[in-house]
Amino acid sequence: MPTEQTKEVYSKLKAGLPYTDFCVYDGSILSSFQHHLSINNAIYVETNRDAVESVFIQLKKLYKNVYRQPDAAFMSDYIDLQTNCIIVKTLVTESPLMIADGIKVPTLEKLLVDTQKDADFDYLRGAESLNMYELAFDLYSINTQRLMRYARRRNISHEINSLINQIRNDK
Repeated sequence: MPTEQTKEVYSKLKAGLPYTDFCVYDGSILSSFQHHLSINNAIYVETNRDAVESVFIQLKKLYKNVYRQPDAAFMSDYIDLQTNCIIVKTLVTESPLMIADGIKVPTLEKLLVDTQKDADFDYLRGAESLNMYELAFDLYSINTQRLMRYARRRNISHEINSLINQIRNDK
C-alpha cells in the first residue's frame, strides 16, 4: 500500500505533469524482505526515458533531496537513505506494475529483479539477495513466469534463475 508521502508525491506529479506516466513507491517496502535491516526512506519515481528530466525538475521545485538516476558510487557517497529523499529513474518498458489506491506501483516481481540490477539497490546485493528472495518466496505467491520475463527484459535472467535454484536446493 502506498504511504501518505508516496500519495503526496504522486498527486503533485500528476497535477504538474498530467500526461506523464510513472510509477511511485516507498523504499521502506523492501525492509520486510531483508535479513539485515537497512533503512530506506527514499521514494522512488520511475518514468519514461524522455520524461525523466521533466519529472526531476518538477520534483526539485517541490522537494529538497531529489536525485536523478544515481549510480552505486553516488548512492554510497552522497545519499543517506535514512533521511527522506526522492530518486528519479527510468521506467523499463513493459515493467510489471499494478494499481494500489489509484497509484501505479511495482509488483513484487519487478522489485525483486530491480534490486539485482539497479545501481541504487547495490547495498542489497550478495547474501542479502538470497535472503530477500527466500523471504519473498516463503511469504508471497511469486509469479515466476512474470519474474523471469522481466528479468529477461533487464538482461539478468541467468542471475535470477541462479537465485531461484539456490532457494529450491536449500529446501
